[in-house]
Amino acid sequence: MTEHADPAPAEGDDAIVIPTPSGEEIAMGLSELPDVKEMLELLIEERVPLIYWTKVARGYYIVGRYDDFVFLLENATEKTANDGVNKDRLRCMDMLAAYYVRIGMKTKDDQKKRMYFGKATILYTTADKLMMYDSDHLIGRAYFCLVESQKWEQAKTQFEYVINLRANDVIAIIGMGLVCYASGNYNGALGFFKRALRYNPKLPAEVRLGLGHCFLKLKNYTKAFAAFQRVLNLDPTNVPAKIALATCYFHNGVDDIAEQALRAVENNDHDNAVVLNHLANVAFLRHKYDDAELLAWKAYEHTSNQSDNHNEIKALKAESAYIFGRCLHVKRDYDKAAKFYQLSIGFNDKFILAHFGLGQINLGRGNFEDAISSFEKVLSAHPDDCETLKILGSIYARWQGPVEDDKQRESRKKALEFLTKVHDKKPDDIEVILELAQLQESTRPDESLKKYEKALKILEDDSTFEIPAEMYSNIGALHHQLGNYKEAHAYYEKAKEIVLSSVDCSPEEIEAKIVTLDYNLGRLYEAIGRNNEAEEIFDSILSKKPSYTDALLRIGCIWRDRGDYMKAMNKFKDAIAIDTENPIPWIYIANLHMDKGETKLAQSSYEQVLKTNKNHPYAMIGLGDVWLDALYNVRSNEKDEKEKNQEIQRQCYCIICCCVEKESKKCMGSQWYWMCISASRQNSRCS
Repeated sequence: MTEHADPAPAEGDDAIVIPTPSGEEIAMGLSELPDVKEMLELLIEERVPLIYWTKVARGYYIVGRYDDFVFLLENATEKTANDGVNKDRLRCMDMLAAYYVRIGMKTKDDQKKRMYFGKATILYTTADKLMMYDSDHLIGRAYFCLVESQKWEQAKTQFEYVINLRANDVIAIIGMGLVCYASGNYNGALGFFKRALRYNPKLPAEVRLGLGHCFLKLKNYTKAFAAFQRVLNLDPTNVPAKIALATCYFHNGVDDIAEQALRAVENNDHDNAVVLNHLANVAFLRHKYDDAELLAWKAYEHTSNQSDNHNEIKALKAESAYIFGRCLHVKRDYDKAAKFYQLSIGFNDKFILAHFGLGQINLGRGNFEDAISSFEKVLSAHPDDCETLKILGSIYARWQGPVEDDKQRESRKKALEFLTKVHDKKPDDIEVILELAQLQESTRPDESLKKYEKALKILEDDSTFEIPAEMYSNIGALHHQLGNYKEAHAYYEKAKEIVLSSVDCSPEEIEAKIVTLDYNLGRLYEAIGRNNEAEEIFDSILSKKPSYTDALLRIGCIWRDRGDYMKAMNKFKDAIAIDTENPIPWIYIANLHMDKGETKLAQSSYEQVLKTNKNHPYAMIGLGDVWLDALYNVRSNEKDEKEKNQEIQRQCYCIICCCVEKESKKCMGSQWYWMCISASRQNSRCS
């Protein structure tokens, strides 16, 4: 048995007239149509032209005898394969194909859907061989492209071909309107729907419904309201127009009237899933989350009764599942919310709001890879959405790893790209300005400083916002880095003033912040040559925090710069005693030995670093310097001179290869490589 489609509008009990070879005519009313097998025998025996087969088949369709309609057309295409005019054969195939498309749209069984669409495909393909460029055939095929797999471009090409032949073909014009609407070209769709109505003002009310939806998308709510009102004047029972009219009320801020309009529809149709979803959204926006859940669940359960279009059913279920998940999300039941978002996506992978919600949950869980995947899908559908660009930029900006690798660099590049796009659109978005400032601290300190100062000005103009000390400290550090020492000093002092006057921090937190700021001030005094004052600050820090190794190291560096290597060495050793895993004091000690020409002691210190961090680039380069020094100092005519040169060169090249492999983005290793080659050639010439 064939599944039933809604009957086409009946034209009364019109008689069907069938000619015979003798010149007589057989007339019968639609209610008098015989058994289809008898009719088939009659048509074959009387050799009735194929054009009349389609009229008889249509009669069976009008009275709701769908199986007979299919049986007759199937036999028409088989038994008259070598008979009749191609145009008539084409019409038989197109009618049957259109029926299969309609049935395929209605069925909820995916296997049956594929079967009906498969039959339609065969019929359209066979018909192509008869008259590929017949206008009516192309229109039917184009609508099939829209329904089966949303082949917008293919459908567009076929509609355009028909319109070029028949400029006033209303069906093709409406088809072009649908293509434009589906592809987001709402102005184009509006133009085609208006054009269709100019050619035929008596078109069904649904065409004006299309006009209204175009106006809605273009945010012209006044004209949208008028269009939907006109639809209801023509067809007072049109539920989609009533729902759309309620949407206009919402956009105009008349929420109560909008809800009343939706309730009125619900009273007449308790199980209308579209209305229930709208009401669920209303309840959610009014923070009535339990009511929203009940309405969304009811919509989900009754969706199958709402439409015979399988794709529409899936879209409605996707929305219901999303609303339910959204309610759970706001209630902080994240696990269940995520499941409903995933359920929504399962019904409609292009439902962007569900992807956004799932991305938020994964972000909150720290599942950054999954969050990025969700937000990237949102961004692919809405490339200029500032909220999504902002979230993705923030995630990529925080992409961290043990060392700076290609993935981390690529993430920072994306973060800069996305956040810059948002900043161009919203130049006063304080969060984006600060994100960009932090992102550019290490690569573009001058640009970072500009962003921080812009953010500071915006925040200072807001009397309700208390600017944190960290912001002044960051600005001071950037001025310090850029050599603006006077400005840096002022910002450090301002930051200290805020910390000391803070009432929200514990004494321990205040002390920790003051120590950090004092350390920065000490570094500043070092930079401007006020080493005595710097040393006093570092000593003061150590009196409070004896294990503050950075302060110890700076005092050591001050003594080193004074030429007192013994005191410097003692400070560096004190730092090692506090933190044996810290490579920096060992590096400083090794450098002291190198300055004094004690290469073997320097080698021992560099090797100590490499024991705990075998890929430490500075230690590898330092060790290479040791071997390079040895290469320069091999005495001419010394015993085993050649063997020593070869062994030292081998050690140098091993370190070079390792260093270049680990630090391929930097040029230090490659420069050192040529120094080694130069030294080895010089030694070769001397020998």
